[in-house]
Amino acid sequence: MPEQKGIRVKVLIFEDEVAGELSPLSLSRPVFTVGCGALSLYEAALRVFGGPVFWEARPFLEGYCRAELTSARFTGGETLFLNARVLPSLPGLEKLKVAVEKGQPLCLRRGGDLAAACLKADDAALGMRQAAQMAPAGEEVPEIELWKSPVDLVRAHARLLAGNLAVLVAGRDRLGPNTYIGPGVKVSRSAVFEDEGGTILLDEGAEVRALACLRGPAYVGRRALVLEHAFIREHSSIGERCKVGGEIDACNMEPYSNKQHQGFLGHSYVGSWVNIGAGTSNSDLKNTYGEVSVRLQGRKVPTGTQFFGCVIGDYAKTAINTSLFTGKIVGVSSHIYGVVSENVPSFCNYAKSMGGAVSSFDLEVALRIQERMFLRRGLAARECHKRLLRHAFEATAGERGGMPSGLLTF
Repeated sequence: MPEQKGIRVKVLIFEDEVAGELSPLSLSRPVFTVGCGALSLYEAALRVFGGPVFWEARPFLEGYCRAELTSARFTGGETLFLNARVLPSLPGLEKLKVAVEKGQPLCLRRGGDLAAACLKADDAALGMRQAAQMAPAGEEVPEIELWKSPVDLVRAHARLLAGNLAVLVAGRDRLGPNTYIGPGVKVSRSAVFEDEGGTILLDEGAEVRALACLRGPAYVGRRALVLEHAFIREHSSIGERCKVGGEIDACNMEPYSNKQHQGFLGHSYVGSWVNIGAGTSNSDLKNTYGEVSVRLQGRKVPTGTQFFGCVIGDYAKTAINTSLFTGKIVGVSSHIYGVVSENVPSFCNYAKSMGGAVSSFDLEVALRIQERMFLRRGLAARECHKRLLRHAFEATAGERGGMPSGLLTF
């Protein structure tokens, strides 16, 4: 990703009190690394403002952030503070940058929550939250929005993708009228790119194999693989080093996840290191054509849309021919089988429809699977990755209370 010259203020992304409530997305990663519209907020801020981008995260995330993002320590001074829940809109951040460079007061709030604030050196020294309470609102930037639940993230994805792609294709080689490629891209002669309705970007090292069809707007990440006969429909974003096949519609897939076989995945968020088994499909439309609702923290939450699929946490797995009802949430590292008609807690086996039950499994099982997955990609699971999984396990212990313990065969 090209890096632009930095501005005169520093940029710090902070997690607020809501960040820890965004389960399962926030269980195993910083909120500012959750993707939407082909980018995370951290990646978008690097692109717009230059680096380093500083961060303030929940304590259990510090080792990961220092190892994977930047180890540079924030030293204060004139600073643009960005809430980690700001949606990663490149056009929106560009407008925010223009507002900041005017040197005028800037403090944006959304529903009582601080979204962004640019504080001078003396004000920043008071502490971000105290200084922001005293700061005048200044110029408004309506494109800066906060997400408060996985529902917001899934709904915003399609809207953000088109705007982000318009920026990301700058300087790229053109493959078709509205299709762009990065260096090292491999494309079969029989692949089809339907880009009349939106931009398609194949990022560095991506590969599209024979008879695959991509319909824009769509993004295929660095070193990702689109397999033979795949149908990648509009508003889909395939993360770095993902491997995808079958039909995908309006989905956001995080890096290192696989959906290599036939089956439908629509209007959904898929975390990292997820494996979707052959024949797995999800429903993103009710038989009644009514509004889809999602159950979050024990409450029924309307999505405001007819089309809403599922949210799958990091490291989760689906068995062959798994079917997910509309609006279902699958927790971190869970394994699901058969028909899934309710939310699935983290670190459990879900096999209700197959004469089984919902059972928990040990953390050591999840850690062993994590190690094997990394090795399959030529990587080693670092201690910071293991620590995130341990935290997710401990944080979700209450979800598995009273569950029988089950075993996975090794």
